[in-house]
Amino acid sequence: MDSVTLFLAHAIALEAESAERFETLAGVMHDAGNFTVALLFRQMARFSRIHQAEIQDHAEGCGEPLPEEDGLIWLSDSRSELVAPADLTVDINAAAALDLVIRSERVAQGFYAGIAKTTDNPAIQELAEEFALEEADHVMRLETCLAEQLNEEPPHSMAS
Repeated sequence: MDSVTLFLAHAIALEAESAERFETLAGVMHDAGNFTVALLFRQMARFSRIHQAEIQDHAEGCGEPLPEEDGLIWLSDSRSELVAPADLTVDINAAAALDLVIRSERVAQGFYAGIAKTTDNPAIQELAEEFALEEADHVMRLETCLAEQLNEEPPHSMAS
């Protein structure tokens, strides 16, 4: 991917999907009475919307129009942080919901890391590396919450 605008259009789509998914799951967790996970998902949705707006502002500063979403080129199955709508059911428990979003955030992290490794454009590489680190932070937060839900030590913990 060699166009900054095209890269940013992908990132905007990823963040929009992420925010929508977190908002949906926040409602499901709230309805299930798991207010802690509902709050986390609302916070993550807010982070996604903020990041989406920042990327949109950056894209507008590029001076090129953003391609329409149907013009985006997704690499293999990395069409994002996608979670199938069928997975977002009212009977999903907190651990399963967290597992779904952890997997989707890892897909997004891999998408950005893959772009960073393969692009010849230094501006895209820098942005992709930054976005991959942000996704890694999301994964860490979500894994911590999952471990708390399961009463386990978080996988990234250094505790002995």
